[in-house]
Amino acid sequence: MPFEKLLPLLSADAVLQVLTLSMHEIYIFDAEGLKFLFVNQGACENLHYTMEELYNLTPYDIKPEYTKESFMALVQPLLKGEKRQLTFETVHKRKDGTTYPVKINLQLIQADGQSVFLAIIEDITERKKAEAALQRQYELNKKLLDAIPHPMWLITRERRIIAQNQAAERMGTQPSGFCWEKIHNMNTISEEQRSHYLKTGVPAPGTKCYFCRADEALNAQQTINTEIEYNGGFYDVWWIPIDENTYLHYAVDLTEQKDKERRLRQSEASYRHLAEEFQALLNAIPDMITFQTPDMKVLWANENTLKALNLGMAELTGRNCYEIWHGRSTPCEKCPLLTQQAAEGPVISTITLPTGQILELRSVPFYSNGVLMGTIDIRRDVTGHKRMERQLLHAQKMETIGTLAGGIAHDFNNILTAIVGFGQLALMRLNPDDITRRYIQNILNAADRAATLTKGLLTFSRQQSGDKRPVKLNQAVQNMEKLLRKTIREDITLQLICSSKELLVSAEPVQLDQVLMNLVVNARDAMPQGGTLTIATDDVEMTQGFIERHGYGKEGHYARITVRDTGIGMDKATLEHIFEPFFTTKEVGKGTGLGLSIVYGIVKDHDGYISCESEPGKGTTFEIYLPILKEDKAAEGLEHGHVAESRPSAVSGTGTILFAEDNDTVRDSIAQILRSAGYSVIEAVNGADALQRFRENASQIDLLLTDILMPEMNGTELYEAIKAIQPSIKTIFMTGYAPDELATRLPVNSQTQILYKPIQPLELLQQVKAILVDSE
Repeated sequence: MPFEKLLPLLSADAVLQVLTLSMHEIYIFDAEGLKFLFVNQGACENLHYTMEELYNLTPYDIKPEYTKESFMALVQPLLKGEKRQLTFETVHKRKDGTTYPVKINLQLIQADGQSVFLAIIEDITERKKAEAALQRQYELNKKLLDAIPHPMWLITRERRIIAQNQAAERMGTQPSGFCWEKIHNMNTISEEQRSHYLKTGVPAPGTKCYFCRADEALNAQQTINTEIEYNGGFYDVWWIPIDENTYLHYAVDLTEQKDKERRLRQSEASYRHLAEEFQALLNAIPDMITFQTPDMKVLWANENTLKALNLGMAELTGRNCYEIWHGRSTPCEKCPLLTQQAAEGPVISTITLPTGQILELRSVPFYSNGVLMGTIDIRRDVTGHKRMERQLLHAQKMETIGTLAGGIAHDFNNILTAIVGFGQLALMRLNPDDITRRYIQNILNAADRAATLTKGLLTFSRQQSGDKRPVKLNQAVQNMEKLLRKTIREDITLQLICSSKELLVSAEPVQLDQVLMNLVVNARDAMPQGGTLTIATDDVEMTQGFIERHGYGKEGHYARITVRDTGIGMDKATLEHIFEPFFTTKEVGKGTGLGLSIVYGIVKDHDGYISCESEPGKGTTFEIYLPILKEDKAAEGLEHGHVAESRPSAVSGTGTILFAEDNDTVRDSIAQILRSAGYSVIEAVNGADALQRFRENASQIDLLLTDILMPEMNGTELYEAIKAIQPSIKTIFMTGYAPDELATRLPVNSQTQILYKPIQPLELLQQVKAILVDSE
C-alpha cells in the first residue's frame, strides 16, 4: 500500500508509538525557550536518563560542545527561513558524563500555530570507529610504502603518475606527469616523440621507454620483473598490475651490488689458489668442511663433504648450501650462516637434515681488510651421539619417575592390604547365604584389580618383575580378540594378522594382555569417526644395521607385535613425550596419562623395545619387540612353568607371632587375621617397639613378622638385633616394594621369607604355617 494511502489510516496514537519506539533519538522542543516537549524512548536508553529527567533538560545540556547562545546561533538559519534543515555532527553527553558521536537532522516545523524544532539523532559510534580504522589502515599502508627504500610509482596505462612513495619524492618526481618525462627526464624517447609532447602537451602514440613492459603486464595481468642496464647502471625493474589500467612500477639499483660481485669474483680466484694449498690438509680432517660466499654459494669443499653428498667438486661449486643440504630454493629459517654474519663471529649450532641426519655446524666468518669475504662451514655428524644422549636423558627421566611410581605403589599396597584383610575377616563372619557376602566379594574383586594396577606401577618402576613364563604369542593375541572387540566401537574394524610361525616369548601373560588393551584403547580414542585397527605378529632379526637405523635394540631374534590405527595421528612434539607418566592428549577427566608409561615399563621389564611412528591425519603405529625364546629354554618353561595353585586348606595353627608394622590399619587387619587362624599376636608399632617387646617375651615368640621400612628401626635392623639374641628366630619380611639395593641386603635364607603387599590372607597364613612347620 503506498504511504499516501496508509497515512490517513494511522491514528495519532499509532504515530506517537512509532516516534516513541524508534531506535533513533527523537526530540521536539520549543523554538524560543528550547524546552523539551517530546522525548522518545531511544533518547532515554542512549543517554541513560529517565523520561522525567530529560523533560527538565534542554538540547544544549546534552551537548557539551554548546551553550545556549552558541546553540541559538547554530539554529538561526532555520529561524530566519534560510534553510529548511540542518544536518551536522556533534557529541551527546550521557548522564554518567561519557560522550558518544551523533549525526543530527534538525528542522523547524509549525505545530498548532507554535514553532518547534524536530531533531532526529543517529548514533554514529560504529561509523566513526570504521572511519578511524580505515584512516589507521591508510596511514599504515602509507608508512609501509614510505619505509621501502626503493622509489615506487603508481602509473596509469597512459603512463601518467598518480601516486608515489617518499623515496620517489626524494628523486624529485611529482604526480600528474608522465613517467618517461618525470622519471627518465625524456632521455629515452625519440626527438620526434619529444617534439610532439612539447607542442601538444600530450605524449605521442606509443611513447614509452625502450625497456618498458607495462602494457605486457597489464594485458596479461601478471607481474613482470627484469634486469636492465641503463645510463651506465644496473637495475632490477618491476611492473606489477593493480587493475586493468593501473600498475605499480619500481626499480632496485643493483649497480653497487654488481660492483661488489665483480670484486668478489676477483677475490674468489685468489681464494681458490689458497684452497688448493690447504686441500690436502682439509681432506685429512674427518669433518665436512666447505668455504662459502656471503650469499651462501659453495666455493670448495673437502673430500669428506664430497663423499657425504656423493657429488663431485664441479657439481658442488657455485651452488647454494641450502639447496645442497636441504633441497630448498631459499635460505633456511634461523640459518646459522646468516646468524654468524649478523654476529660477526663464530656461531655453533645443531641442524637436522631432511634425511634425519643431525649435524653440529660451526660457522666461522672470514674477513679481508674488514670486509666479509666468506664463511668457513664445518659440519660434524653427531646423529649417533645425539641419539645416545636422548636415550640416556630419557632413561634417567624414566628412572626418576619410576622411583616416584614405586613409592606411590608402596603406599597403595598398604591400603589394599587393609581392604583385603578386613574384607576377608568380614566374609569369615557372615553366613553363606548372607547377601552382604556378594557386596564384600565385589569390594575384594575391585581390590584385586587395584593390586594389578600397583603391580603395573611396580613393573614400570622396575621394582618388581612379573611371573614370566613361555607364552605362545599368536595364541595370546587371539585369546584377547573377543575382549578387544568389546572394547572398540562398532564403527571400528579390527583385523588380526598372526604370523604363520609359532612365536614363543618369555612373558607375564596378564601384563602382555595389559599392553594390548592399553594400545587398543588409545587407538579407539584416536578414531572418533571410526576406522581400521590392525594387530599383527611376525618375527624380525635385529642386525647391527637395524640398530643403527632405528637407534635402539640388541642383536638377536625378536617377535614383533604391530598395532596400527587409521586415526588422527600425532605431531613430532607429542611423540617425544608419549611414554612419559601423566602425559596425555585426552581431555581433562578422560585419561590418567599412565597407560603408555606402564606399557613402556612392561616392555622394558621383558627385555624388549617399543617404538611409535605417527603423523597428523595419517594414523599411528606401535611396534613392540620381544626376544624369542631359544628352543631349549622354551621347552623347559613349557614343561615346568605351570605351578598348581595353593588351596585354602589347613591354614590354621598355633604359636606366638611378634608382628611389627607402623601402619595402624594394616597392623590391625593382619593381626586379626592371624588371631582368627589360632595364633597369638604381640603387636609392635615400629622396630624399636618390637625389639623391646621381644626382650620382654623372648621365650614365647615363635615367629617374627615385620614390615621392612619403618621409622626408628627398619625391619632388617630389627631382625639382626633379635638374631643376635636368638639366632634361630624364624622371620617373614613384608614390603610394598622391593628396590634392587634393598633386595640385595635382605637376609634371605632358610629361616626367612619375603611377602609382598598387598597381602592376601590365605597366602599370609600359608607362609606362616609353612615356616613354623619347618621349624618343628
